[in-house]
Amino acid sequence: MDRTICNRENCLALVQDFKDIINWLEDFPVENDKRAQLQNEINGMVQFKYALYFIWQKYHLGNDEEVWEDGESMLPYHFFLSDIKRGVFQLCMFCLVGSPLMYYRKVVSIERPEQKTEILKKLLEGLQDDLSNGVVKVI
Repeated sequence: MDRTICNRENCLALVQDFKDIINWLEDFPVENDKRAQLQNEINGMVQFKYALYFIWQKYHLGNDEEVWEDGESMLPYHFFLSDIKRGVFQLCMFCLVGSPLMYYRKVVSIERPEQKTEILKKLLEGLQDDLSNGVVKVI
């Protein structure tokens, strides 16, 4: 992992961006027949947040309390960890097609979405490499 990219400031900013996106989506009014589609979108954004949580923990960027929200259940995070290699691979593939930061940049006021997208890609690719090479392990 490139430690010039994998730092506290970058990771914390991305976590906050994904929290803002998730909060916006959860508050978005939608017809009942579109609720499942919206929930899938929320779940996708949560996966990015969980990957960033994992990076925060494994690369010792700060205390968990700085990124975890009060009352947030750890159970879905542990499900993410149970298949993290596949999950991170899918997130990397998603970033090749498009950027959630670019897509939601106007509705949640994301600053520097192009730069943050590149940072997100590098963080995910670095994590994918470190997981594959055994540098980072899920315990």
